[in-house]
Amino acid sequence: MEAGLHVAWISSRNSPLVERRAAELGIQHVIQGAAGKGIEMERFQARLQIAPEETAAMGDDLPDLGLFSRSSAKFAPADAVPEIRTVADWITTRRAGHGAAREVAELILKVQGKWDNVVARFAAE
Repeated sequence: MEAGLHVAWISSRNSPLVERRAAELGIQHVIQGAAGKGIEMERFQARLQIAPEETAAMGDDLPDLGLFSRSSAKFAPADAVPEIRTVADWITTRRAGHGAAREVAELILKVQGKWDNVVARFAAE
C-alpha cells in the first residue's frame, strides 16, 4: 500500500476477525457481507476510478470467480479449489493464510519495479 497500490478485502462473510486483521495490516477498504464479490469489486473500481485492466484479484473459492471476471491478473493460493486454480494466471507456492497474499504483493511490486524501493525503506529503519 505504501508503494501506491490500493488494496481491498472483499468477503461474503461478516467477521470481527477480518476487521481486526485488516486493521493490523492497514487495509482501509474492507467490504464484508458481500452478496456478490464481483459486484462489490465493480463498485470499488468505480469509486477509485480503477479499470479492470489495472486490477488484480486473489481468491480461493467459487465466490471469487466474480472478482476474477473483473480483473486482468488472477491469483490463487496453493490450496484454492480446482475451479479457481484452472482460471488463475498464477498459483502461489503458499496456502491461504500462510503467506500467499504476501507472495502476490511481492510479485506485483517486482513486476512494477517497486520492490527495491520497498526493501530499501525497511533497510533504512
